[in-house]
Amino acid sequence: MITINNKARNYILTKGSCIHVIHGNGAAMCCGRINFGPSVGLGKPRKPENYNLMVMDGIDVYIPKSFHTYHPLIIGLGSFLGIKNLRIEGWKIL
Repeated sequence: MITINNKARNYILTKGSCIHVIHGNGAAMCCGRINFGPSVGLGKPRKPENYNLMVMDGIDVYIPKSFHTYHPLIIGLGSFLGIKNLRIEGWKIL
């Protein structure tokens, strides 16, 4: 259920062809807990044994074994003040 768009793919290939999904932790709020969603990091995770490895378009993608989603997600490339960063699009907070 995760895909990588072309801009993100080209960026990842220039940075080593390996990414990992960082599972977002919930935050306590006055009316319960809310999960702001996952993020994406370059390179292998610190504990690869806790991840499933998938290969997508020549990119190694490590996804946490505990990660579940009911919506299709897209790894995209963003930019803020000229600094490029990977992001996950399509995450539903509720």
